[in-house]
Parts: sequence; C-alpha cells; structure tokens
Amino acid sequence: MKWLKQPLTLTAIFLLALYAMAVYLKGPVVWEGEMGRVMGVGIGFLGIHFLGSLKWKAKPRWENLVISLMLLLLLSHFQTSFWQMMMLGAVTGVIKTVLRLENQPIFNAAAAGLLVS
Repeated sequence: MKWLKQPLTLTAIFLLALYAMAVYLKGPVVWEGEMGRVMGVGIGFLGIHFLGSLKWKAKPRWENLVISLMLLLLLSHFQTSFWQMMMLGAVTGVIKTVLRLENQPIFNAAAAGLLVS
C-alpha cells in the first residue's frame, strides 16, 4: 500500500483508468483506430525520449511517461491519424528532453506538444 502515498503513481493509474473507460465507451468500432493512435504517439514520444535519455543519462520515471502519454491521448481528437500522433509524440518528446533548465523541464511537455503541433 506504499503506492497509495505517491501522488504521481495515483495520477498515472487514474489517467490510465480514465483512458480505458473513454475507449470502452466509444465502442468496438473505434478500437482499431485507437490502437494506431497509441502506437503512433508511443513510438514518437518514447523513441525521442529514450534517445535523449541515453545522451543525457537521465532515468525517466514511468509515472511521468504514462501521464504525458495519457494527456496526449485524452486531449487529441480520436480521428487523428497514426502519422499525426507520431509527430505529436516526437514534438512532445523533444520538448520534454531538450528544453530543460538545470535538468528540469521548462514546460508541461504534453501541453506544449499539443500547442506546437
């Protein structure tokens, strides 16, 4: 029960549950397109993020990654294509890993990525 006292873990679990519920309520017709969106944003965001982490030797927290990915998926339109989601993920990954002051992100990466894209 130690994880109940960690706000980042609770936020990540809450956003995962919210996203799962949103996808479930859209119905089975949308699930195939949703898998493309998840794969696109995951490839773009995690690819850039982990490449940047290798360069700067940063250890990403899984909660921060899940929260950023869930925000991108929940706030973007459900008909966004795979390639658009991949670009959105890549832009967000660059903002999260490159634009930093004293090894801390300057912006909320998901919000800035949505704004730039």
